Amino acid sequence: MAMILSAFIPDMATRLGELMKSEVTKLLGITGDAKKLQRRLEMVTEFLEDAEKKKTQNDEIKNWLKELRETIYEADNIIDQCWIEAEKHKTKEQQISYELRDILYLHRDVRFSL
Repeated sequence: MAMILSAFIPDMATRLGELMKSEVTKLLGITGDAKKLQRRLEMVTEFLEDAEKKKTQNDEIKNWLKELRETIYEADNIIDQCWIEAEKHKTKEQQISYELRDILYLHRDVRFSL
């Protein structure tokens, strides 16, 4: 289980890093949360590498890894939702831009026809 998580987390951290570079985190007001999550992902990755080396059979650690996996998947879903919101915002901005352009062209056409 630790091996699966340690393979999944770097991809998730990359997607989170890309999200943080975009304006989305500022727009959604989650910049601080995203940074905190990124730091925690780094810590978890180190722990997983250690757990993998030890190949532990401890039931408490197995249960903790199971909970961690579920939490990581939830966080990944939240990152996906942030990207979806970003696309909605981008689409809305484009729509407003097109409407503004149409208004300006209409204004120009009316002005030149007078």
